[in-house]
Amino acid sequence: MKSGEQTSSLDNGHQLPEDFRHNLTASLAQHILPEMGGVRVTKVARLANSLEAIAESISKFEENLALEREAEREVRMSRVRSGRAKRKIEHSLKFLDDAEVIGMNMKELRPGFLNFQPARKALEQLEKKFSDLESTGAALIHPDLRKASEKSLATRTPYRLSHPEFKPTPKSQKLMHRAVEMLDDEIQKFTSGKVPPRHVNKFIAEFLHSLGRGTVDVANVKTIRARYHERKRSAETADVSGTHR
Repeated sequence: MKSGEQTSSLDNGHQLPEDFRHNLTASLAQHILPEMGGVRVTKVARLANSLEAIAESISKFEENLALEREAEREVRMSRVRSGRAKRKIEHSLKFLDDAEVIGMNMKELRPGFLNFQPARKALEQLEKKFSDLESTGAALIHPDLRKASEKSLATRTPYRLSHPEFKPTPKSQKLMHRAVEMLDDEIQKFTSGKVPPRHVNKFIAEFLHSLGRGTVDVANVKTIRARYHERKRSAETADVSGTHR
């Protein structure tokens, strides 16, 4: 890349580490570009923008996983309170039924003098609201963080909710695997396989390190990429086999 050239930055409100773009440029210059020979500046800029978009995606995903962890306690407390209120109302409905039976046996009162239906309707509406709050509270907790009782409760929520597909653990390994695969796809598209695997592995390890994931083992990146390539080859073989049936 010529001196003074810069990649365009994404402006979606998520802040990457301050030195990320500098590290990205340096790592590309060290591990990828020397193996490519002459490459148009515009092509390098497009690659840098795509890699930056991946960085944004990974960082945002980690942020969402952190929010899932942080919200668990308060959401569970709300779910528990809603369940307690619902049970109190259920008891109130039972007591109301008992009172209605007593009232029906009070022959000294004219028929229709006691009307329990408005009270029953109001209590049933409250019971429904607290029931929805309880089940929705369970559904708001990430599936991998739910207790056994919350798993069945969550299926009763009237709302369609979604969560990140990975377990919200700090420095999620599954997220790192996905990040390696995304980066590998982008680099292979740019290099057409011209860059030796060891350089790609080092670049990806440095990329993830610059995102704040600590020291990333190059050997681990190598293993993830090898397994990813094997899965893709198996899928391609299965597709070819399917077309000849």
